[in-house]
Amino acid sequence: MATILRPGGATAAHTHLSELPRYMVATGAGAVSVVTAFSWGGALQLPVYGAQRAVARFFPATGVAWYRSSHQQFLRQALRRRLTGGAPAVIYALGPEAAGAALAARKGDHQRVIMAVHYRASQAEGWADNGLIKPGGRQYRAFRASEHSLVPDLDGIVYVSHFARQSLLSWLPEAERVPSVVVPNLVSPVALAPSNPVADFVTVGQLLPSARHDAILHALAGASALGHSFTWHVLGDGPRRPALQELARALGVARQVRFWGDVPVVEGQLAEYRAYLHACATEPGSLSILRALAAGLPVLAPPGGANGEFFDDGAEGRYWSPDGDDGVAALVSFHEEVLATPELATRARARFERDFSPTVLCPKLVSFLMDGRA
Repeated sequence: MATILRPGGATAAHTHLSELPRYMVATGAGAVSVVTAFSWGGALQLPVYGAQRAVARFFPATGVAWYRSSHQQFLRQALRRRLTGGAPAVIYALGPEAAGAALAARKGDHQRVIMAVHYRASQAEGWADNGLIKPGGRQYRAFRASEHSLVPDLDGIVYVSHFARQSLLSWLPEAERVPSVVVPNLVSPVALAPSNPVADFVTVGQLLPSARHDAILHALAGASALGHSFTWHVLGDGPRRPALQELARALGVARQVRFWGDVPVVEGQLAEYRAYLHACATEPGSLSILRALAAGLPVLAPPGGANGEFFDDGAEGRYWSPDGDDGVAALVSFHEEVLATPELATRARARFERDFSPTVLCPKLVSFLMDGRA
């Protein structure tokens, strides 16, 4: 497995790094080597990474380009060292940068490169959605051009949702010719907690503009005005935290909301809540929704993006738009339904075990990686 990320982390890509090797060892299918941009111990690593972070503070777009380029180069060096013998191999690359490094490092077609697509359309979209590069700008076009050149050379693509697949094909139809499979992000089941929730609602993830935590705060304020003082905890951190805390104070809901920052083991805490709130409608494969289902939490989320592929309206949760009076009404109604319908939690956990457990998804993923069969 190849990635530009550090080995430890809580992103969607990290779930593949942890769950797939665990499954391979547990089933006796063999060990998996994880190669990262940090596997190569070149002397330039620390000064390059340090300089990149400094530049990114003042010139975000330049920092993003530097991050992608430097990490890809370091990963390529690490892969070259790992693949020196030239033996047949399958390189599961977690994203375009890792795929580019793998294609450059491999010794021939007998070393197959399969890329995971856990982003919407292009990675350029994610950087643009969060204000780090300009939509349609020079960096945006460069990132897309890079993906356009490497995708046809891949031996396979793993999409984390049907939405992710359609998003990529919408601008890069050449990807249709690459063998592919849809396998959602990998999440382990968690032990369910006693029914004594620490708060009404919880949300997990980075505090970024695209997550729309501000919309949830407005919905909470609207519900509070109607006499419903719901409590909401946020597990995660990010650049929007100060602005969101200020907005909570301005809306008069600061006492109802708690920003916990980064939590080392999110899965162990989710089951302590009553239900899960989500406001983003563009995600290609929401890891947090899958984690909520694994913890037996009913979900309130927009049906946009891939969200509707993971739970059904009225079965494991409800669809909503968090904006305006309709969002307030949906939040109040959902809370009432969760209290009155405890089987929502049972159905959420059952949906996870049926469709999204690693014991269900990993065999499908391994089969595709090993012989190209979905």
